[in-house]
Amino acid sequence: MYRISFYFSLLVLWSILNIHILTAAIIAPSKTPTLASKENNSFSTFEYLDIQDGALAQQIIIKAAKPITCKKHIDNEKHQFVVNINGLALSTLDQETIRKKIEPLLSKGYINRFDLEAAPDSARFILTFKPQRQIINTDTNEFEEAKNSILIRSCAYTKHFTIDIYTKDALDGILQKTNNFIRLAENKKKNGNGPLFAMNESLSCSPLRYIIDPGHGGDDHGAKAHNGLTEKEVTLDISKRIHRMLQKLNYPVYMTRYSDIELPLAERAQLAQQMKADFFISIHANGAVNEKAYGIEAYYFPAKELQSHKNFDFVFINQPKNVALVKKIQQHVNLMAQNSYQLAHTILQKIHTGLSTHYDDINNRGTKPENFRLFLQNTSIPTALIEVGFLTNRKEADRLKQKSYRKRIAQQIVYALVGESSNPSAAAA
Repeated sequence: MYRISFYFSLLVLWSILNIHILTAAIIAPSKTPTLASKENNSFSTFEYLDIQDGALAQQIIIKAAKPITCKKHIDNEKHQFVVNINGLALSTLDQETIRKKIEPLLSKGYINRFDLEAAPDSARFILTFKPQRQIINTDTNEFEEAKNSILIRSCAYTKHFTIDIYTKDALDGILQKTNNFIRLAENKKKNGNGPLFAMNESLSCSPLRYIIDPGHGGDDHGAKAHNGLTEKEVTLDISKRIHRMLQKLNYPVYMTRYSDIELPLAERAQLAQQMKADFFISIHANGAVNEKAYGIEAYYFPAKELQSHKNFDFVFINQPKNVALVKKIQQHVNLMAQNSYQLAHTILQKIHTGLSTHYDDINNRGTKPENFRLFLQNTSIPTALIEVGFLTNRKEADRLKQKSYRKRIAQQIVYALVGESSNPSAAAA
């Protein structure tokens, strides 16, 4: 009997201890933040985080594998802009790579730190700004302290989050810009035979400058066809033909790559800025699991989420809120969307019309807005991405292997840019 009572007492004691342990686990807060992992399906992983020095603003671009939501606030005492991205796994981000990317941004003199932290159920990004910067007094030729006036524009949409950081110099430039230097050419709208765009006569008489971007390259083959053809071959061949035609017509034209090399997207966008290009045209070939998918299509930037000021948050640091400036920035975004659409749509229509006169069953899949990574890194000029066909479709792959077919595509793209009256066919290669 005593032995039974002893075991019974042990059982009761063990039950009480278990209840206390369980209660403590429920009530006591976790001292260590929940760091989401790749294995936890409730969290989203990073697809990429890009940091770049744009023509108008410094930009941070985040893309997750799943839709995300954000909470943002400004800590004026600490001079910090804090973003919590809910459900994002910081453990999937190569922080060392990001720290290397941020170094050029820190060297500008208005961002002091860029920190990444694991918060409970989220990833936290903290930008710490320098409240003051040193400038040279032109009268005394000596350094003096001046306020760092900054505008932060942020936008969260589906799987993306972008931060644009405008300095005072950039903001002054935007306010002084009374008109965009590119306009739709009148003769194009009247008869369809002239150039698509023209310079604003009041600002410049220089010819427009084009960047042609052959997609993929090097170890990045892109889509592959049953006949051994790869996307990188198709894009380079068509791009070279466009380049030669425009050169013979005396247009300033450049390519992001002239040979079979792999080139990061950021470098492609930087080349466009370095060459002071007016238009960026990226050539690609499509691929799909469904081998019956076929046709040509075009994409332009930005998608609809970025065309409304309602989707943006504007934070002014060391300066009063400026509604006129916000409108000016949004006008620039909408103008880029308009010009990018016209660029992509006109090229696609020309390719479709030109090919349809020689080949049957040319499928026009339409012009669509998109936020491709390449587009997000190239927001300062009108940009279009042209898909010239599906390499995974046997009929289109066989056509794209023909030099004559690729030549016609290149001709039609040049027709769209400079007009048929310039006679690109005479310069065709």
